[in-house]
Amino acid sequence: METRIEITEAVREEFDHIVQERLIYSVYQPIVSFETGEIFGYEGLSRIKKENSILNIGELFQAAEQMNKVWELEALCRRRTLKNAVKKPCGVKLFLNVDPNCIRDEKFKSGLTTKYLKQYGLHPSDIIFEITERGAIFDAEAFKNTIFHYRQEQFEIAIDDFGTGY
Repeated sequence: METRIEITEAVREEFDHIVQERLIYSVYQPIVSFETGEIFGYEGLSRIKKENSILNIGELFQAAEQMNKVWELEALCRRRTLKNAVKKPCGVKLFLNVDPNCIRDEKFKSGLTTKYLKQYGLHPSDIIFEITERGAIFDAEAFKNTIFHYRQEQFEIAIDDFGTGY
């Protein structure tokens, strides 16, 4: 299990700066079919666009969780990833990680992802949400509610790193 980051004033300031200035960019890791060797989809991964940041992306998400700002960071990462996903080949899936804790955030906005999809000319059938297990062990109800929420909006669901020890 990962070590929790200490939330110092410097960490708070760094988090706020990264989110307010939108210093996030996306990279896309191919997901290859074992059966055919073809690319089945791409996992959208977020990275920090700031030299000498005191946080790496994992620590940024840990800080968001501890400061109750998960949705704030999730929404920024999601928008960045979807904006560039319009360049993906037709018929290829886009995998987006989602922390189940975001649904409990008071700033969570239902339908925001669907709005982004329309804006960028994508469809829910293009997207598979990878629900991260890390938050689930602490709140099984949030985990179930997140799956239910995204299924209701016609998205496919995958469980990220299921059974890896979280």
